[in-house]
Amino acid sequence: SGFPHRKVVPLNMGECSDGLPVRLDLNDPQLDPIVAISNEVRELQQWTEHILHNLTEQRSEGEIEIALLKRRSTNLSIVTKAAEDKGILINLHEMSPRREWEYLYEVAQRAELRFANKEQDAPPLILLIEDLTFLRFASPDLQLTFEWLLQYGHEVGIQTIAAITCEDGYS
Repeated sequence: SGFPHRKVVPLNMGECSDGLPVRLDLNDPQLDPIVAISNEVRELQQWTEHILHNLTEQRSEGEIEIALLKRRSTNLSIVTKAAEDKGILINLHEMSPRREWEYLYEVAQRAELRFANKEQDAPPLILLIEDLTFLRFASPDLQLTFEWLLQYGHEVGIQTIAAITCEDGYS
């Protein structure tokens, strides 16, 4: 499964202690979902902002789609405006938990279309979730749908990058 001619979607994660960059190809069908865990909510906000900025910096419309599910209290207006201006951010600003759940079902449907080769030319979709805690309150059906996305989405160009606090990650 997957796409035979995938374009590389590099993500600069930072630098190693030796100064060399740490880079990932988000369009690699073998790349597992990425999860950041921290004790500090502010660190996760900064990490999410770094990822969004990095994805936006070198991209233009049609190359990538980014769906951002963020905390209501987080202000990423500068970096989200840049992504919107380039036409690569799916606007999820006015999201409610219920709408986020519905959107995850929509992403799973898109993945199924890609598996059926009906969306083969679709750009990679990066599902960037600043706070994975909302999933705890979701229905078992949605939790299974999200688990399926985590297991198989990367094969068809749908990559998940999520963050959660240590406390929430163990509940």
